[in-house]
Amino acid sequence: MFSNYSIPEEVAESLAVVGSFGLAKSTWSTYRTAERQLLQCQKDTKTNMELPLSQSQILIYIDWLIRTRKVKSTTINSYLAGIRQLHLVKGIEPPNIRSAAVRMILRGKSHMDSIQDRALTKAKRLPMTLNLIKLLKAKIRTWNETDDTKLLTWAVCTAAFHGSFRIHEILTRESRTFDPDFTLLGRDVRMTNSLTEGCARRRLSFYLKSPKEDKIGKTVVVDVYETFGRTCPVKAFCKWSKQAIQQEDKPLFSSKLGKPLTGRVLNANIKLLLEDHIDYGVGGIWSHSFRAGIPTLLAEKGFEDKEIQVTGRWNSRAFEFYTKNPSTSRERITRQLGRM
Repeated sequence: MFSNYSIPEEVAESLAVVGSFGLAKSTWSTYRTAERQLLQCQKDTKTNMELPLSQSQILIYIDWLIRTRKVKSTTINSYLAGIRQLHLVKGIEPPNIRSAAVRMILRGKSHMDSIQDRALTKAKRLPMTLNLIKLLKAKIRTWNETDDTKLLTWAVCTAAFHGSFRIHEILTRESRTFDPDFTLLGRDVRMTNSLTEGCARRRLSFYLKSPKEDKIGKTVVVDVYETFGRTCPVKAFCKWSKQAIQQEDKPLFSSKLGKPLTGRVLNANIKLLLEDHIDYGVGGIWSHSFRAGIPTLLAEKGFEDKEIQVTGRWNSRAFEFYTKNPSTSRERITRQLGRM
């Protein structure tokens, strides 16, 4: 992008490094897809899509995306942003990508998408419940997999459930690559003991590096306590870690062969284990279902809104309550959950 400007090479290289942080990796990927789709549109419609694009070319591209690719309005919006970025990368001043006509088409397509979604009654994501996670435990026991895979899967599931984690706070997105600045590593989990009401209770402290609620770049610590019940996350973690080969500088939840468990693989495994008991056409259990599990259960048991906010780490007016005394609140809630 900067090679098209009359600036020194070292300046271009420096700005390129900084500029690359302006968009997420997934966004860059979407933009590259937009370029490939533009070239395919050129081939299919026999229309020259040389940059800069005219309004006619943009409209033909949008029509091709709708009728041929059958994508939704949100995807079209992303692709149009990618086309604008493509102009900038080529050192070409972007045209008016979102003219009045384009905005009207996108608005209409958005309404059509909403109507279609309601008509299809898309399957909902269900919260994980205590009964379901107990069922999941039973299915894992009889699962035709190695003990390593079984213990790893159960350790992740119990931690995600009792910690109300977003799954990629504790798992990697890719199995071959990871960013140590954002990934939960072996050194980022610590076990300590606490004594409450005369009862010794172990605690796992997860040091999250990039939680969604973090707005000022600080690590957020989430404590997950021993419940002594059938879904105890500390017991599951200890049983797995005894046979695991953990490395401080590698993703925490990995197989004995060192391959990190990803959210995608966990989703596939959960569906495989539960699809005989759940109609996934109506509603499914996925990795994000764990995050809603405990808050949903607490709401059903009559816990106060503030306590639910503490458990789920949601930003709200109750967020100050969480930052002042999160450990005490989570431990008291855990004691009550252990009796359920």
